[in-house]
Amino acid sequence: MRIKGCATAESTKAYAAHFAQVDGFYKIAQGLTFSSLGVGSFAPEAYKEENYLYTFKEPIKEAVLNGINHIDTAASYRYNQSEREIGEALGELLEMGTQRESLIIASKGGFFPLEYPFPNNPYTWIKERVIKPNLAQESDIFTDEYCLSPDYLRWSLERSLENLGLEKLDIFYLQNPEHALGHLTKKELLSRLEKVFCAMESWVSEGLVSYFGIASWNGFLNDPTHLEYLSLQEIVNMAQKITNDSHLKFVQIPYNLAKIQGVGYANQAVGKEGYYPAFIAAQKLGLHSITSSSLLRLHLFKRPFSEEFRALCGKEAMSDLQRALQFSRSNPYALSALFSTKNADHLLHNMELKMIKPLSKEAYFKLFSTLGRDRDAV
Repeated sequence: MRIKGCATAESTKAYAAHFAQVDGFYKIAQGLTFSSLGVGSFAPEAYKEENYLYTFKEPIKEAVLNGINHIDTAASYRYNQSEREIGEALGELLEMGTQRESLIIASKGGFFPLEYPFPNNPYTWIKERVIKPNLAQESDIFTDEYCLSPDYLRWSLERSLENLGLEKLDIFYLQNPEHALGHLTKKELLSRLEKVFCAMESWVSEGLVSYFGIASWNGFLNDPTHLEYLSLQEIVNMAQKITNDSHLKFVQIPYNLAKIQGVGYANQAVGKEGYYPAFIAAQKLGLHSITSSSLLRLHLFKRPFSEEFRALCGKEAMSDLQRALQFSRSNPYALSALFSTKNADHLLHNMELKMIKPLSKEAYFKLFSTLGRDRDAV
């Protein structure tokens, strides 16, 4: 039996009140109260056996029991396994008294969720699972790993709901639509997105999802002349053309100490106002931003942070890992910063940030200025 319900304003607010020892750990969007840290479940190179020798179940449980109510995943993460482990965690959490309505659960579709062990011939998998059932035509598939067909995305959504054991998702993201550019023109991509968004609005009406969004990697950060550039304004305009009451409300944009363009590079046009960095543009356009890759898969920690950077983070007792998360979650234009860990102790270490206020906007930009002035600051 699947878990009924979805995140509600009342229950997410009550959840936050239970953990709100320090102001600033929770933020509100669409009436829902989000933890400013969100727990993810991504692992690179899903075909590798090493990614199936651990589970995200215990870290997910510890996250929810200690104040994180924002959970992010995708069917393609570890080929369905991450979602299944989250589903197991959710079942146990509800038995322990957690309310489904207090949790904000997001998943994504776009990249193929193959299987582990990895199929001997992934092309056969695509033919048997996608082409033959008429979920997509070959023209809908890009680089043998990505699909923009609304029927395929519906199938992916239903698979995510099955893996998670849920009747409804709070947010469903389209993954990396810029992946199709180079195969499609930008005009063609927008036409495809219009069909996808029409379908997603129907899924909202059916009660399968509450909101939808786009989770991009470099699309919102690239220069406007770049082949894989995505315009937030064009996407919002197209969504509003479908309906004035669009449920396109969220974007995911990578942001960390080594990838600061989302706040530091004005590449997104907003009406006639001019160009703004992606996070600011999203806010002006009525979108809520989630920061992905907040720790850059730990590549940020190959050398110690500078004393200047540590001091500006405002808490001497913090570890460098906590400082990196403090930087991402203090982004004044972002709602929640995602990180993932397979170790429950590491998660609890990260969760110590709930006792520390995010940086003020003034302190944040003072810290940010050290990155622009001297990248060796970190």
